[in-house]
Amino acid sequence: MISILEIKQILNAQAFGDPSVSIDKVVPLDCEERGGLAIVFRQSDLNLISGSQADVIVGPEAILNKASLAKTKLVVKKFEVERINQVFLMLKQMQVQKAAQQASSLEPTPEFDKVSIGVGCKIGKNCYFAPGVVIGNFVTIGDNVAINANTVIKDNTEIGSHVIIDSNCSIGNNSFEYFTDINGDYQRLLS
Repeated sequence: MISILEIKQILNAQAFGDPSVSIDKVVPLDCEERGGLAIVFRQSDLNLISGSQADVIVGPEAILNKASLAKTKLVVKKFEVERINQVFLMLKQMQVQKAAQQASSLEPTPEFDKVSIGVGCKIGKNCYFAPGVVIGNFVTIGDNVAINANTVIKDNTEIGSHVIIDSNCSIGNNSFEYFTDINGDYQRLLS
């Protein structure tokens, strides 16, 4: 868990609400699951705050005027991609460490023929993985999914049910959101 005080310091933000809150994940503003940290990137995101289940909401000062279930709101004057990415990387490292600890305490899982499956994955029923498939960490795959040879499913990707993925594909990646840094250069937001 990462404390709000730590995140506040990294983001150079002002905290409003409960300073004792800690989070272990980033969630979209419209996520139906309770908990986590949600970020308001655009003006249009402000409309999602009232329905958000996030414990912590990060955004511009306008978030203070919106009613929400959030225990804490962190106000940032200007988003700095490097700072947001630092929080994202901390959370990813924490997830991998937690999953690795849990995996080491479990019985060995069956081996698939020349298939690599990362930590923290959730795989549904009746799935088929051809040789050479690589499934990253924290991937969720629904029921009745076929993934053909040499396909790579990257970390944190969600694949629904009743899906067929052809051979030699690469699915999932960081977000396609870019922000300008203090020098005016574009920086990719890690997610």
